[in-house]
Formats: sequence, C-alpha cells, structure tokens
Amino acid sequence: MSTNSRKFDWLSFLIGILLILAALIAFSDTAGSLAGIAIFIGILAVVGGVIELYSGWQLHKLELGGTWTMVLGIINVLIGLFILFNIKSSVIALPYVFAVWFIIDSVLSLLNLDLAKAVSKSYYWLKIIISVFGIAIGILLIFNPVVSAFTLAFLVGFYFLIFGILYIVKAF
Repeated sequence: MSTNSRKFDWLSFLIGILLILAALIAFSDTAGSLAGIAIFIGILAVVGGVIELYSGWQLHKLELGGTWTMVLGIINVLIGLFILFNIKSSVIALPYVFAVWFIIDSVLSLLNLDLAKAVSKSYYWLKIIISVFGIAIGILLIFNPVVSAFTLAFLVGFYFLIFGILYIVKAF
C-alpha cells in the first residue's frame, strides 16, 4: 500500500479552471473595456482570496504552516475589493495594481515552496519558474505603465493561463 497516494484536489482544479476561463476572456477582446476586465478580476480576486484564506486556515489547523497562504488570501481579497469599489480609479491604476499584485503573489508563492515540494518535484520546479516569471512581468508593468495599459489584457490573460495550469497540475 502506497503512503504517497493523494486524492484528487477539486479545489485546486476549480481554481485552475476559473483562472483559465479568465485568461480566455482576457485574450478574446484585448481592445475591450478595461472596466469589464477590472470587475471580473476584482470578483476573481475576492473569491480566490477567500479560498486561499480557507486553505491556509486548514493547513494551519493541521500544523502544516499555511500562514503565507492566509497572507496571500488577505492581500487578494483587499486588492479585489479595491478594484470593485473604485472602478474609475482602478482602470487608471490597473497597470500598477497588477504589477504589485503579480510581484507580491509570486514572491509569496516562492516563500511557500515547502508545500510545493510535498506535492512533487516537478510541481516544485514549475512553481519556481512561474513565480520568477510573475515577478519579471510585475517589474515590466511597473516601469512601462502606458505600454502595459495597452497590453494588459494579454498579460493578465497569460498570467491567469499559467497559474490556471499550475493549479490544475497541483490537483493531480
């Protein structure tokens, strides 16, 4: 009997599917309304943050850490609420908000690598590569806000696609 058998992680799979759907929406209308993208992403950030808070709390109860997951959840909820309640400001600030979000999310993902190592070695390395890539995208967004405003839908879509794939890989 294998002690390394894991159950299918439906929560990670669902988050992955939602992120991939968000990516497809962002790719489908790159010249579309940033307000629509902001509202959708705000809702996604709040829901994802709540799920991360719950997951972190469950990890904490099992004494497996979870503090960084809960911190990430709080940050995602706050960013989502900011976006939802300040649409006009969000559209103007969206390149900066996403830059900071990408960087924070990716850095916290790197700080949470001990959990990724428990999943599998390939997931661990995939998470490192994707997190470093997320930091690089965040830095590019900060230093080129005008250019990033024009390419934001594509960058957001690509980011969500990558993290959606990461969550689906984690589910298995």
